[in-house]
Amino acid sequence: MTRVGGVPDADSSRDHHASRESSADPTLAPGWYRVRRTVKFRSFILTGALLGFLVGAVIAVGGPSASPRASSVSAMAFVGLAWALVGTLVAGVVAVLLDRRG
Repeated sequence: MTRVGGVPDADSSRDHHASRESSADPTLAPGWYRVRRTVKFRSFILTGALLGFLVGAVIAVGGPSASPRASSVSAMAFVGLAWALVGTLVAGVVAVLLDRRG
């Protein structure tokens, strides 16, 4: 819970607090609010994409070569991008689940 605005003036805050009390949680004292912390979706998705790309790049470099004509850089980019998509989807699902919980 967070105290908003410090200590209000007695005469100017009566109407202000009355309007907040009707929409706020009745267990909280006037002037106190429940703060809902939200998930930063962009951070979750970008982190998932980066981790997915890194996992895919490690798999491509460490695994056997699928084609003798393909370079290791192109294989790393292809597999890394595929895993980046998987990481993005997983991170998005985790972010939505965390957001719905909070």
